[in-house]
This record gives sequence, structure tokens and C-alpha cells, in this order.
Amino acid sequence: MAGKKRVTAKDLNIKVDSKRERDLFDWLMCVILFSKPVQQELAGEAFKVLRKNKVDSPNGLKKAGWQKIVNLLGEAHYVRYDESTATRLLEAGEKVQEEYDGRLKNLVDNCDSAAALKKRIQEFKGVGPKGAEIFMGEVGPVYFN
Repeated sequence: MAGKKRVTAKDLNIKVDSKRERDLFDWLMCVILFSKPVQQELAGEAFKVLRKNKVDSPNGLKKAGWQKIVNLLGEAHYVRYDESTATRLLEAGEKVQEEYDGRLKNLVDNCDSAAALKKRIQEFKGVGPKGAEIFMGEVGPVYFN
């Protein structure tokens, strides 16, 4: 039996290799969505719904607020973990705003190695070792090869 396909940044039209802030933050959002025990395809669809509704940046998350994020995740059928994921997405946006001057790229650019970035990305609630591995699978080769 074939395994489920892993959803990549490219599958979601996220161009991490562009090194643009938007793409970097979009990928962090996806990693947070992927970090719950849901199918990656479902998490990818949830990201698409958030993006379609312009809830895919620190400011977009803040402007939307928790309830709208929960509702959008529900619209995407990402319902079992919608409330905790909405909280984590909001916290990620706030962390980027407060600690990295609104730019996740500032965190990435200040890491001198892939190992340092892998450790720092786990400072975001909901991103554990597996989530960091997913993040680095796309971002690591662009920044550290």
C-alpha cells in the first residue's frame, strides 16, 4: 500500500526559494497546521482557506482575530484542533511582530547554521522536532547549502 503524499511548499504555491518574507511566514503557518495529528492534505486545504481570506500574515492573523480563524479552519474541515491551532497561529504572528520586528526573515537571517535555525523555530508553540524537520526540509536547503 502506498503511503500518503507529503504536502510540500510548492504544492501550496509557496516559493520558499524566493526568500520572501510572505513565503517564509506562509511555510511557518503550514508547519503549525501540519503539527497537529491531521492529514497533511487537510492541513494544506486549511492553509489555502486562510490565504484566500488574507489571513496569512502576522497582521492578517491579528486583524482576523481568534474567532474568525476558528471559523475559517472549520470551513476547511480542520475542526478537531481548530481552537488550539487558531491560538497557536495567533501566537506565532505575535511572536514574529514582537521579537523579529514583524519579519520571520529576521530570525532566519540571524541564524548562522541549519542547526541553529532548527532549534530557534521550535521556540514557536506547536512546532516540535518533527515540525522543525518539516520547516527545515524546505527552508534549510535554500539558506544553508
